[in-house]
Amino acid sequence: MEIIEAQQKRIDALEKEVRRLTNELRKYVNENTPSGSIPPYLKKLEKTVDRYSGNDDKEKDPPKENERNSRPDHVDRTEHHSLEKPVCPDCGGRARRRGTSTRKRIVIEVQLPKAETVEHVCDIYQCEGCGKVFSPPVPNALPKAKFDIMTTVLISYLFNASKMSIDDIRSLLHLFGVNASEGSIANAMKRLKEYLGPYYGELLAKAKSASARYKDETSHRHCGKNFWAWVIATTDWVYYRITERRSHKVAVELGSQEGVDIMDGYAGYNKLQCERQRDWSHMLRRAKKPIYDFGDVENYSAYQRWVKRLARLFHSAKEAKKMHGASERLRKRFDDRLWALLKSAPREGMNIARVVNYIMKFDGEWFTFLQYTDVDPTSNRAERALRPLVIKRRISQQSRGADNMDSYAMQMSLYMTSRLQGQNYVENLSNILKSEVSSLPYKS
Repeated sequence: MEIIEAQQKRIDALEKEVRRLTNELRKYVNENTPSGSIPPYLKKLEKTVDRYSGNDDKEKDPPKENERNSRPDHVDRTEHHSLEKPVCPDCGGRARRRGTSTRKRIVIEVQLPKAETVEHVCDIYQCEGCGKVFSPPVPNALPKAKFDIMTTVLISYLFNASKMSIDDIRSLLHLFGVNASEGSIANAMKRLKEYLGPYYGELLAKAKSASARYKDETSHRHCGKNFWAWVIATTDWVYYRITERRSHKVAVELGSQEGVDIMDGYAGYNKLQCERQRDWSHMLRRAKKPIYDFGDVENYSAYQRWVKRLARLFHSAKEAKKMHGASERLRKRFDDRLWALLKSAPREGMNIARVVNYIMKFDGEWFTFLQYTDVDPTSNRAERALRPLVIKRRISQQSRGADNMDSYAMQMSLYMTSRLQGQNYVENLSNILKSEVSSLPYKS
């Protein structure tokens, strides 16, 4: 009897330790964790399926060009090489040229740019009527800026597109002959806030007026504190905003009464007045990763069978939309099927109650994508838009100063929008800055 009691105490202690480790693991791997953040050794092994085995109807992808050995089609410059006194490299004997035969080789050469320090001398004028004294503005340079427009754009591109830290940018500029401090580089990017403001406001208006808006948020370190980076991603626009708190007030401010918002289960989005589509990937990850003990194998098997039925229902909804198109009738039909599935859920277990309550909490918001053609069932577009900010957060750790934080959000909005539309970020930012400089008044 004493042995049984000792074993029971040991079992209770082990179960308590398992629960503790499970809760600790959920801090890093949970239903909100994107697949790219999970280490490969924590993922289940998947069988590799040959796309073309046993199926002659599908055409294979065209072979890709060998980029490693490819050469450009055009030649910018031709150099001819000859020997004044040709000598055989083996025996040292005298050699002569073999007629007009030559050997050609194409080599790609990169010329490092060289920085110039330019002194601008501006004439001073005085009006004969009112006596006002003025001088023309310096072209291709922002007022009181240390760098010209192209250098400022290059710094912004390296910081946002290439994800380089300020110290790495300083080292690269030093290679070009530019001795710049980290403060000068940070001030150059901070001043962009003064000129990107109008574009930033127009971008928010365009993003809010889109028919389908994908929303998400992630943490952002600012001056050692935890801030939040919000994103609105559409098919043509990407808008970022960094705020001190993660509250429903920001969600409502970035919301609209028209169109459809696609988001996860964050409660801050519950006050939005438009149509809503909840993220199926978040819900299925929550269902496939139970956190409570089942007690026996039978309850676990019943739970797994019900989760598979839920996943099959989601797959059937996507296939039905492809086959029949989007319609309100199709949405209602699958809403009814979801309710029938919830009624057939096992009655016992905290895990099943956790998933059922989560689904019922957002009743009527799971099959909105079946009514609208351009709406997806997941917010993956917003998560992909947040990924550059997450990578940059790991490199630069945090931002300093409110103006630098706002300027970073504006620059990233312009960069991701340009990238989404297939445009050149350098050209777009240069055109914005040059248009602002050209409209500057004469300096008094």
